[in-house]
Amino acid sequence: MYRKTALLRGIAIVAVITAHSFSRAYIYHAPQTNVQGFADLWLLFQPRLLLIVRQLCYFAVPAFLLITGMFMTYAVRGQSMASDWKVVRGRIKILLPAFLFWSLVGVIKQMLIEGGLPSGSYWRNLLLSGEVTSGYYFILLLFQFYAFSIFLVPLAARRPKLILSIAITLQIISTLIHEVGGLWLNVWTNIPGLGSYHGLYLFTRWSLYFVIGVVVGTRTTQVEKWLKMRHGMFALATVLFGFLCVAQYILLKKPIWAIDQHLIFVTLYAISAIGFFFSLNVKTSRMKRTFEKLGVVSLPIYLIHPLIVEGVSKWVFKYTEILHNLQLIFAAIILFFLGLFIPWGIISMVKSRWFPFKTLGRKILGL
Repeated sequence: MYRKTALLRGIAIVAVITAHSFSRAYIYHAPQTNVQGFADLWLLFQPRLLLIVRQLCYFAVPAFLLITGMFMTYAVRGQSMASDWKVVRGRIKILLPAFLFWSLVGVIKQMLIEGGLPSGSYWRNLLLSGEVTSGYYFILLLFQFYAFSIFLVPLAARRPKLILSIAITLQIISTLIHEVGGLWLNVWTNIPGLGSYHGLYLFTRWSLYFVIGVVVGTRTTQVEKWLKMRHGMFALATVLFGFLCVAQYILLKKPIWAIDQHLIFVTLYAISAIGFFFSLNVKTSRMKRTFEKLGVVSLPIYLIHPLIVEGVSKWVFKYTEILHNLQLIFAAIILFFLGLFIPWGIISMVKSRWFPFKTLGRKILGL
């Protein structure tokens, strides 16, 4: 299973960029209310198409967290607290400089867009959550899970059913709070440090996937055999829950952007899709090698791409007006390619032989 992780990370980072690009294009679209003829019907369908694609990309962050759990199991041996903390500290030392550098770039980007100091709400969110852009919640999750792995990995080796039961219970509770929470949801998400995008609650909303990764990491051979024996079942579950997660979101009268990744069918779809991937026998090909290369540098791509997508989306949407009925789709596609290839170009430049500040460059990319 470890041999497939680079490929899965490559697929996942492409899915993340797709979700962010299509979401950004959706924000700028003008809702159609008066439908007359095929052209207007197509304009009405385009935003729904963006949402459908975005929903089907929501296996990506769960995949990254599951892979992180697997690798932390491999790295943290549970032999002593001192040796395990040394491993965790090493991971944080790699991630922290890159996170701080691109966060600073994000603040500068926001100042350029707003033509001065960002609004008070921007600074308030930054102080409470540490996020200069919403996509950076994933980096904050990694810091939490790295530290948590010191205690989780030894426990997973001894009591896997116990920690899985706890993680599943937390996931069910957080999902129910969002789906039927009502007033309780509003109170809960407005408590500083416990809100929907940050703090301790963020940890509970995503911990299931990391815990699954840790448990799988302690017994990869057995799990891979078990998955291969149920290849067809996971394929069917992926299709079924993929359809249901799209239907559940579209049928909501008031879609809530902050919680759509934690609807029950999205969770089941993500687990099914990842299980289906690991049940596959993947043959070597040029496409596979390309995705594996993307997987190796998925962290710097993740750090850079939201700054690109958010920074240029307004101009992309403005200059695609000439495409008329195709504007929304083409704007989303252009944002995707910019979000993928600009970070890829930066990484290639830093890794090239002629780049003069190679050590510094690799540090700010988290390589």
